[in-house]
Amino acid sequence: MEEGIEESSGKLKVFISHSNEFEDRQIVSNVVVPKLEAKNIKICGQDELRPGNHVLPEITKLIHKIDKTLLFMSKNSLKSPWCSFELLISLEKSQRINRLAVVLLLYDIEESELPRIAVLQEACKIHFTNESDDWVTEVVEGLNGL
Repeated sequence: MEEGIEESSGKLKVFISHSNEFEDRQIVSNVVVPKLEAKNIKICGQDELRPGNHVLPEITKLIHKIDKTLLFMSKNSLKSPWCSFELLISLEKSQRINRLAVVLLLYDIEESELPRIAVLQEACKIHFTNESDDWVTEVVEGLNGL
């Protein structure tokens, strides 16, 4: 039986928000997800959404159920209305639980290009690079609140 979001063996449950552009999807699917899963982090995402339901309420429910949101921030995600929605829902959750529930993984963008939202200034920001895996440890520490 496959584990659902509700019973994930004590693993940290993380939703990764990213644009649907090919490059971003490939990096997240082929690099980010496997490296985080190898660090005992449960990635919750598209497979958690129930087919036939309206997407917006489903994404909202999913973000409210997980522990943290990892925002894969790229030039593509900055232009994506879906990524903006997921960012806002994640920030709303942070406000509701009174602690920051987002970590930013920056890909090919500078911090100065991020949306000017006060709470994002406090968020853990890590630069993704293909040249080294240093970002993996930083992301895991950020997600665990270290």
